[in-house]
Amino acid sequence: MKLSVIIPYYNGEKWIAKCLDSLLHQDLTADEYEIIVVDDGSTDGHKIVDDYVRSHTNIRYIWQENRGASAARNKGLAMAKGELVFFCDSDDFVAENVLGHLYDIAKSNDTDALFFGYRGGGEDVQPQGNPDLNEVTIYDPGINMMLTPPYKMTSHPWEFLIKREYIEKKQLLFNEGMIMGEDFDYYREMMSDIGRVGEVKAEVYNWVFHSSSVSHSRGKDLIKRYDGFIDGVYTHLCHLLRFRNHLIKNYAVPAQVRESLDNSKDDSTFSLLILYFRYYSLRENRAMMTKLKSLGVFPIHHNYLKQLNYSPLKRHLLKSVGQLMNIRPLWLSACALFHCLPKQLRDLC
Repeated sequence: MKLSVIIPYYNGEKWIAKCLDSLLHQDLTADEYEIIVVDDGSTDGHKIVDDYVRSHTNIRYIWQENRGASAARNKGLAMAKGELVFFCDSDDFVAENVLGHLYDIAKSNDTDALFFGYRGGGEDVQPQGNPDLNEVTIYDPGINMMLTPPYKMTSHPWEFLIKREYIEKKQLLFNEGMIMGEDFDYYREMMSDIGRVGEVKAEVYNWVFHSSSVSHSRGKDLIKRYDGFIDGVYTHLCHLLRFRNHLIKNYAVPAQVRESLDNSKDDSTFSLLILYFRYYSLRENRAMMTKLKSLGVFPIHHNYLKQLNYSPLKRHLLKSVGQLMNIRPLWLSACALFHCLPKQLRDLC
């Protein structure tokens, strides 16, 4: 079998038909690829998926208790039979008649992974016409895709086809303990010693924005919904540091790449300390600052603020907070005062 498409599915009845229709209109025969829908404990039913399963022999439906998208993708990987694997989210869709061509490009160039372009839009986004798949760049070794302009430092799991053989060799699984950032960690782990990598410039994937997406949740709502969110930020930071050190040790890392990695490190450290300030006790804040110092990420530099799309006033405010944060006694004193406030006032922050 040429290709396995893995779809993590949770309460997606509104979008799954458009997703499946796009995957069925491909330049592959039904016996050449499979579509594995892994239901992560949906509560809105799965009648639409059942209808597709009855009508199409290459669609499989698997149910599991709610454990998150990472666990759903890992479940799909355990069931996959294709030479290549493609992760597709249930609320997104792909261009028609492209997957077979992408498979041929990956096979003819013997790539461990083949990347392609995407575009984002609202729920009314329409599929583009026939994308031109002829502009292909090969990187050998694949890490050069990150070390040469435009320095592709992050990726979503739906931006590539990847060899199942390479996944099994590297034991590449999504971190089920992380709520946010697990896709970027998967990408960095995947790229750490990958062989040949291809990149097709065409926009193949359509990333649909809608209000109920986890990736578009914000602030306290996200933290309240997912108990492991803050721990996941720390895990993400540790993985980022490990990858940064791996690159610097083994490759000639351009200044732009080093700066990007350092900016991500500082941004994650800043975010983690803000979350701890808001949600954890003074003792726990003190312990986290000690851990971050031992990692070498505290005190924080502030160059990353220039990269953020904020107004000058907001950047100045964040820089001032960061400067206070870097003076440990003052930050911990502010934390103590904050937690002396009535809970009703703290909840307003």
